[in-house]
Amino acid sequence: MHIKKHLSFAALRAALSEIFEQIEDSRQAGKVDYRLHDCLMSALAMMVFQDPSLLSFQRRMHDPLQCGNLKALFAVEAIPKDTALRESVDAVSTEALTPAFEIFLQRLQRGKQLAAYSFLDGHYLIALDGSQYFSSEQIQCPGCLTHQGAKGPLRYSHQILQAVMLHPTCARSCRWHLSRLPTPMVTANRIASLPPPSGYFPKSVPHTRGCPSSSPPTAYTPISPLSTR
Repeated sequence: MHIKKHLSFAALRAALSEIFEQIEDSRQAGKVDYRLHDCLMSALAMMVFQDPSLLSFQRRMHDPLQCGNLKALFAVEAIPKDTALRESVDAVSTEALTPAFEIFLQRLQRGKQLAAYSFLDGHYLIALDGSQYFSSEQIQCPGCLTHQGAKGPLRYSHQILQAVMLHPTCARSCRWHLSRLPTPMVTANRIASLPPPSGYFPKSVPHTRGCPSSSPPTAYTPISPLSTR
């Protein structure tokens, strides 16, 4: 199977590396041991290598061969330690990573990879699914959802919406960027109301340590229809 050059692993990795280089580092320069770029690329490598945990990833990096692969494949100069990786990645706003998804989408369009997903009159079939990814009785932020059962304590949580492009004849799906559900849209762990999914996708919001977000989420932002021409 021929892979177009702009969709190859090397090209996509280089595009991500360029985006990570442009993300502003809010850490104090005198207290930084590892570049933010290396931390973000290491986190990406952990997902690509499908390590079950950060600890497992760190242990595998003690192997000289594995360490060499990480530096060669992901352009990492120095592999960050466990704590440094957690703290640096946790401080990065999700909005800063959004350009990565935009570039990937543009390249898929350029390579006419989305043409196969055209479903009806040039439109696309999008499946939406919600999930809870954070819950706590103590940690909270202004963007938290709240829920209290009949006998249980008050809990703070965050829920996400995942949009996936599908087609009945395609074995693979095309996932979009995960985004949090805005607080007013969720009541008692149930989605109260959603805007029409056609032409709408959620806009990501920044997050901080502990609680996934320290500010109320924004509403859905309409986008123009995709074009594979």
